Amino acid sequence: FNRDVIFGRVYPMIMASGAEGFQPGITSFDEYARWNMEETTFGIKTVCPDGVTVSESAKPLHLSETERETILDSVWQNITSLAEAYPDVTFYYFFTPYSVVWWGRLVNDGSIYKQIESEKLVIEEVLKHQNIKMYSFNTLTDITTDLNHYKDEYHYGPWINSLMIKYMKDGKCLLTDDNYQEYLNEELSFYISYDYSQLNAQADYEDDCYAEELLNQKIDGVESLD
Repeated sequence: FNRDVIFGRVYPMIMASGAEGFQPGITSFDEYARWNMEETTFGIKTVCPDGVTVSESAKPLHLSETERETILDSVWQNITSLAEAYPDVTFYYFFTPYSVVWWGRLVNDGSIYKQIESEKLVIEEVLKHQNIKMYSFNTLTDITTDLNHYKDEYHYGPWINSLMIKYMKDGKCLLTDDNYQEYLNEELSFYISYDYSQLNAQADYEDDCYAEELLNQKIDGVESLD
């Protein structure tokens, strides 16, 4: 009897079921939770219409022992126990590359240290298993700091998904025993020292597809015809 569920979810589903060409059944993962790109906008004016507010960093917050135990328990239940149960299967995981605006909030309230400590816990547990590959794209800062890739603090354009899949195939951004500590240091250093005020002067592309074109040019070296 939740109002938001009834009117925001159930009612639209009932209306959609009467549309011409409606087909019931399981939604494919190509369509599941994919927003309508024709109605979606990206950039600073969408992500932060009132601009980015810069505040003084709060006192650093660190993981408590209880929080550490909760994270370790969650990693075991959802990740590593499966890897041990299916040693012949290779599992792929990645840290979602949220925008720099999200990181700015963590810096402002001091919880960025908790975030890095949490990642460290997860990575160290995962790397104990040879059949898990874990990636992170958080240090691709040319992407995370360009809000033309984002519709809000968290959600990026589908072209970023394509980039991540390509990088996984190519073995880029893979976390290993040899590089994960350097990755964590780079991640923390960048986001705590970044000048967040400069985002307010960032260009917001009139055509949101322009960000995709620029990224594709960078990836494959082929310039767009238009």
